[in-house]
Amino acid sequence: MNVIMSHFLLTIFFGYLTLVFHHLSNFLKYFIVTSNFDKKTFMNNNLTNSFKSLLFLGIFIFVSACSKKSDDNSGNNATVAKVLNKSTLAPKKWYSQGSSFVHDLKAGGVYGTMGGTWQWKNNSDTLQIVTQSGYPDTFWKVYWNTSNEMECEKVGTFTKLLYKDAAW
Repeated sequence: MNVIMSHFLLTIFFGYLTLVFHHLSNFLKYFIVTSNFDKKTFMNNNLTNSFKSLLFLGIFIFVSACSKKSDDNSGNNATVAKVLNKSTLAPKKWYSQGSSFVHDLKAGGVYGTMGGTWQWKNNSDTLQIVTQSGYPDTFWKVYWNTSNEMECEKVGTFTKLLYKDAAW
């Protein structure tokens, strides 16, 4: 939980705690000052509202505490940012899960074994691939890669796929 959220929850908690003490002091004033004290009316007006407020606060804190925690990148849990590194992308074969797609990026812009080609479209993050000579080109946006993984999507499909340098 970040610092702002912690501060916000503490502020709400101490605000409700102040409210409870205020109602408790009113209860004691009524009890001490008046001997003919209508307990039922007082309880319905003050303590029931305090109980509802405390119940709401408790549920709010419980939901906040049980919600999914964000990744903490401090200390030993620091992760390396995943960026596009074109120099480690080829020459290499890239396999999707189950090897249903295999990108065979060879040196010199050669793709696969059927006379295909690949190149970076306008020096961007998008590969222009022709799988076989005479076939239409396809475009693949590469989001990031490491030496043994990459994430990309065929432009227009809106589905990111993870590829590895070994069948998996």
